Amino acid sequence: MHISDHGSQNTAPLPPLLILTEGDRRRGLGHLGRCLGYAAHWRAEGRPVRWIVDGDEAARAVLGAEAVQWRVWQDETGTVDAHGHVVIVDSYDARPQDLAPLADGARLVVCLDDLERDGYPPGLVVHSAPGPLDRSGRAARWLIGPAWQPMPPAFWRVPERPPARPVLGRVLVLTGGTDLRNLGPGLAGLVRGRLPQARIDVVLGAGAAATPFPDGVILHRNLAPEALRDLMLACDAAVSAAGQTLFQLARCGAPTIMVGVAGNQARHLREWPRTGAMTSAGDWDAPGLHDRIAAHLEALASPDLRAAMSRCGQAAVDGQGVARLAREVRGSLA
Repeated sequence: MHISDHGSQNTAPLPPLLILTEGDRRRGLGHLGRCLGYAAHWRAEGRPVRWIVDGDEAARAVLGAEAVQWRVWQDETGTVDAHGHVVIVDSYDARPQDLAPLADGARLVVCLDDLERDGYPPGLVVHSAPGPLDRSGRAARWLIGPAWQPMPPAFWRVPERPPARPVLGRVLVLTGGTDLRNLGPGLAGLVRGRLPQARIDVVLGAGAAATPFPDGVILHRNLAPEALRDLMLACDAAVSAAGQTLFQLARCGAPTIMVGVAGNQARHLREWPRTGAMTSAGDWDAPGLHDRIAAHLEALASPDLRAAMSRCGQAAVDGQGVARLAREVRGSLA
């Protein structure tokens, strides 16, 4: 895929950044996590960042000390003061056509899209899922593919991944920031039963309920990005919900078995296997899920297969999506 370097020679200061997003135990926390990467880049350039977020206490735990106005904003974009800002919108609840008022005062509107929706206002749209998508001729310019995925600074540069070990000695289980389907205990138990000698790490986000897990499983709650990255680099394989975490796993070269936990993950389940980086066990409630995961784990006993999947993942995601967008913003405003 061709990646534009539009405006790469423009070093003018970026405008202030306003992020409009949402996140809670019901809707998940992925929007917040990926927008933190944009916030970090703007701050690294000495530019101000503010947020307007529709969220709960789990979202507050993710955003920490960020400058946030907490309110439901999706139907009230005409009341948002976006004058002079680059506005990044990452929302499923806001309809694209309702974002038009933002374009009236903002320097530029950037929308993150996972649902292949039309009707976004003039500006940029980031759609980072793998696979082809034709959005030529739209009012907004679309930036398509995993290379555009935003992620936090811990994933901008990552240590070299160790060579594939002869056996599956470490498996990482990730079921989303809120574990919406309460899959963690069952998946951890499945992996423990299939690989009794392996180390099983389970990562739970800020919104996950306190649920009993099988003996011998190592639980990690609300990890810092650096700690999560290190677990991804250290594991021999991962079993993961098919959301935003997939991009971080690919960045770290972790061979991954995906489980769909929401309807908007269908594209990931279909397209990531075509990159060679991941395999799909299907949706969380599909018959035979555990049998398919077990079959994929058996296949991943091959170190050659794991090494090939690692190379494919790191070829697809290089961690520079935030920097790419900053260049596109400068180019669009030049």
